[in-house]
Amino acid sequence: TYNSGKTADFAVVDVGATIFNDLFYSSSTPILYRYCPNCNDEHKHIYYRRFTQLDGSFNVYGVTDNWFSENNVLNTDFKLYSTLNDALNDVNCWTYCNYNDPGVGMFRDCGVDGYVPFEWTARETYRTDGEAAAFYVYLESPQDTNDYSITRPFIGLLIGLSHGGSAPSDMS
Repeated sequence: TYNSGKTADFAVVDVGATIFNDLFYSSSTPILYRYCPNCNDEHKHIYYRRFTQLDGSFNVYGVTDNWFSENNVLNTDFKLYSTLNDALNDVNCWTYCNYNDPGVGMFRDCGVDGYVPFEWTARETYRTDGEAAAFYVYLESPQDTNDYSITRPFIGLLIGLSHGGSAPSDMS
């Protein structure tokens, strides 16, 4: 997902809401990974794991652009983690998020232990204080990609959804 305010070394690829959400909900463990090379160390790798509305009725793609709290409350509807292992095992989740600032996308001022400003990303925004990042969906196996042409699996588990580019070498 791309924010025009700050850039990173990514080619812009937006697969759209339908493919994005279909891929996200095709996993039995719906996890969205954000890689943000220009973010502070705590925010370079964020894993968003969904726990409610697993039928696909919640628009995950939509909150990449506008981080709102409706059906999207930390430690109720979703949890944030710093590593894939923590997300898969549901341990060491983050404790703070705020929401509801139009044009501010994932993950607004969320933090491991409290408020951390300006580490968010949005697909399209008039704001220039967010960060450019890539998002990836967790898939149990590469076969889960169905017929989608986004076939850049990372460690056989993650699939690139936006910004194309190469896999981050420091995925944790």
